[in-house]
Amino acid sequence: RWYARLAAVAATALLVAGAIRVIRGRAAQSPAPVAEYATGVGVRDSLLLGDGSRVLLGPSSRLVARGREVELTGEAYFTVVHDPKRPFTVRAGGAVIRDIGTAFSVHSDGGGDQAVRVVVREGSVQLGGTVDSVVLSPGDVGVLESGGRTRASRGAATDDDIAWTRGRLVFRDASVAELGADLRRWHGVELRVTDSALLRRHFTGSFVAEPTSRVLEVIALALGARVERRGDTVFIRPVTPQR
Repeated sequence: RWYARLAAVAATALLVAGAIRVIRGRAAQSPAPVAEYATGVGVRDSLLLGDGSRVLLGPSSRLVARGREVELTGEAYFTVVHDPKRPFTVRAGGAVIRDIGTAFSVHSDGGGDQAVRVVVREGSVQLGGTVDSVVLSPGDVGVLESGGRTRASRGAATDDDIAWTRGRLVFRDASVAELGADLRRWHGVELRVTDSALLRRHFTGSFVAEPTSRVLEVIALALGARVERRGDTVFIRPVTPQR
């Protein structure tokens, strides 16, 4: 009887230990909670993620965070708490950006040939596409092109690349597609350009808190065009020659 009782107690202990291991295993395998963030037109927001990493989310942008993996639409500046055992990953516009350092900016709706643009300020990150990948160091600018191939410009980053974090909208030789994407996020207008000659032109300039009408006026003047606005839709048309 004594032996039978001892065997029963041992069997019970094994069952309890097994149940605890199963519960712990399920807890370890359970997906991280999902947190979603979004900003409105012209609005930036500072976020603190669950792991202590910080994000400055750009205007009209959306971030979905699952633990140390996030999905970005729009623009964001990341200051990451580095953990070599748990890489911080950003997925944006077909690109996979993995943190190897601490601070970098991601722009994922530039239009044109630049599907995703990454600027590294501190540490380093790996930018990967469907064709290849590249490791970016401080001062580098990486681009994921529309075909899925990555391209790095070493030491090409300037303060203008992250000027948006200070509320300054900067365009450097921007295509019409890039103009349209940023005007949509910062000013809530849809740019329409149908003239083939205007579509080939580029714009360089910067704006700080100017009203939408002034921004459109400057862009049209630089492109040698005129503006027609109908609500939130803006048409950039060639200047009609005088007779």
